[in-house]
Amino acid sequence: MPSPDELLPDPDELYEHLVDQLSFLQNRGGKISRNKRNFRKTLSTLEEEDPEDWTLDINPNWIVQIETPDYLSRNDSKRDFAIQDGLAVVGGIIKAEENQFKEYSLHLTLIAHRNSEVRGHHAGAPCCWNHGSDEWKFRVAKRYHFDIDVGDDDTEDKPIAHLQSGGNFKKENLPKEIDSDAIHYCSTPLDKPRLPHPPMDPILVLQLVADQYECPSDIRSEYWESQIFEAESMLWERYYSRISEHVSNNDRTDLFDSLISNGRMD
Repeated sequence: MPSPDELLPDPDELYEHLVDQLSFLQNRGGKISRNKRNFRKTLSTLEEEDPEDWTLDINPNWIVQIETPDYLSRNDSKRDFAIQDGLAVVGGIIKAEENQFKEYSLHLTLIAHRNSEVRGHHAGAPCCWNHGSDEWKFRVAKRYHFDIDVGDDDTEDKPIAHLQSGGNFKKENLPKEIDSDAIHYCSTPLDKPRLPHPPMDPILVLQLVADQYECPSDIRSEYWESQIFEAESMLWERYYSRISEHVSNNDRTDLFDSLISNGRMD
């Protein structure tokens, strides 16, 4: 069975990758440039770190406006954010010590305006809007975080790289232009299930928004795609290679879960 350690990039290699990635993002024009100052802040802090001992802290978070594409009608209630634009919020922290990951969590939060979740209206509007305060202008419609957990204690097994819904939404990390007091978040204390998912980096999270919501509409270019190719190779090559090796072995005696587990219960 392949070693779980070989599912992940090395922290020092990821460090160099992230420095290049942030340099690219801070020089981008178009709508994504609303985050230019925050890109620059994150990059300047990271460049002062050691490649084997470093912290990437996306604070303030990055904001992408989710707009209805020009070819869709505002009256098409089957589409997300059809009546009013939404916000995608990207944040998180990655921390390495002595070339080992100590903390790794990137999050994607979707924020909707009051009464704009049209698709939910037909199946029963989110109850938060019906019973909430008039002071709320926005609601956290969905929140996901992409984590790496290599297992520093023995409480329970987890997939090393996984996707979870919910989690702690830190309003204080939002950019100042966002009215954080007007955002409602109905969280849950449940942590599971944790779904196996390949490791992510910030630009892969942005690409998820760009691909599925076509926002920012002006972000795609050959330069953007080259950055995505590099991120896919850095974050996913080992992960998918080891999984492919595992499932192609017809004589295997270990389940997929054991391949990706952090082995806390060993």
